[in-house]
Amino acid sequence: MIRAKGLLIGRRRTCSHMTRFRTIFHDATWKLLRLVAILIATGICLIMIDIYLLPMISNSYAISSVIQKLSTSIIGAAILVLVVDIGLRQEILNDIQEIFHHSQGNIFVDRTVLGRHELLNPIVIDLQKATNGDQIDTVGVVEGTFFTGSPGHELLRRKIISGCHFRVIILHPDSLLLTCIQNESKLYGTPDVKNSVLITARGVINQLVEEFRKGRSKIQGSIEIRMHKDILSCAYYYSSATLTIFSPYLAHKRGELCPAFTTSDRAYQEELKSHFAAMWQLSEGYILAKVNRTEFQNNIPALSG
Repeated sequence: MIRAKGLLIGRRRTCSHMTRFRTIFHDATWKLLRLVAILIATGICLIMIDIYLLPMISNSYAISSVIQKLSTSIIGAAILVLVVDIGLRQEILNDIQEIFHHSQGNIFVDRTVLGRHELLNPIVIDLQKATNGDQIDTVGVVEGTFFTGSPGHELLRRKIISGCHFRVIILHPDSLLLTCIQNESKLYGTPDVKNSVLITARGVINQLVEEFRKGRSKIQGSIEIRMHKDILSCAYYYSSATLTIFSPYLAHKRGELCPAFTTSDRAYQEELKSHFAAMWQLSEGYILAKVNRTEFQNNIPALSG
């Protein structure tokens, strides 16, 4: 159903794009026809002047010769433009239609937003609908919003107890990438990225993990938080059974203000999942916290910085 919906959206967008192209070409064609009509009318007027007015003027042979050549050139150019240009326009339109037809299967974006913060509410709704056994994966630089704002500490706690499984990757405060991100964002976003990572880890994440220290027998799900240290990744990622979001981190913009898109294309979802799986494996040496029914780890107090 998700795949069919994605293809339907793709077809609608293709039709929408084709409609716009046809409108553009048709509008341009009508403008061209008006121009051609003006040129032909001008040529005819010059011919009429040459036939009826110039004979009444003495020594007008030279002027008559120029007007005849000019009128003939104008009418000839108008006819040439009319035949060649309109023909080429239709050929280009057919080529564009063919391109859209063949690329329709490659359209994988369902929705795009100018700022990732616009997708915070869909994430909350998605988590509210999550059921026992569902797995949610997410990658971010700090991920403070994920634990404090949307979806927030309380919703995460309830979903972990009810049986949802969370895998979270955030940036290690000693990562070589952090210096680059810090230099690009200090004037336009977070003034101290390393400090923000430490505050998030030692604050709301530590609080959430410690709440599960007692009564773990009630937990049906799990949460594991890892830190990527020197893995090249400058993107936000969220994945569940029904929602996939991807967003780059751009220079001079806070993460949640970067553009983002959702996709239901199965092939592209698998590519994103493979990226997450690689990051997850390469981050196995940096487990920040891990909680399930039988295991509890909290390495946050030993976090450097």
